[in-house]
Amino acid sequence: LTGSDDVYVLKLNADGVIQWSKIIGGSNADWGTSIINTLDGGFAIGGFTASFGAGGGDFYMIKMDANGNLQWTKTIGGDDTDMAFSITQASDGGYALAGYTFSYGQSKKIFTSLNLNGAGILQWTKNYWRTQY
Repeated sequence: LTGSDDVYVLKLNADGVIQWSKIIGGSNADWGTSIINTLDGGFAIGGFTASFGAGGGDFYMIKMDANGNLQWTKTIGGDDTDMAFSITQASDGGYALAGYTFSYGQSKKIFTSLNLNGAGILQWTKNYWRTQY
């Protein structure tokens, strides 16, 4: 382990036997909260990183190939805590992540969605907050 918490990824075969395992992270907390199979046979993980990025914690996306080799990572966020809880891939190869942000908006936790292209380049973000509590 490299930090206080790291992303731990296992690939199991149909019988539950470990085919490979990887630990990804830095010197602080890094979490994977959602994983998907990608169109190219690899994997994409959405989550949170306090090791990399702009602030107290950022959206963290990890792209791995079918053998568990790291292809790229992306951090997105501001100077406060931002975390992805869900990831999906569109038919065009792009990715959508959903979570929350404390970095943007009205100093309250608000729902955030992000869209990245297949290379991990941010295309857009949208923030949504409740007007009544």
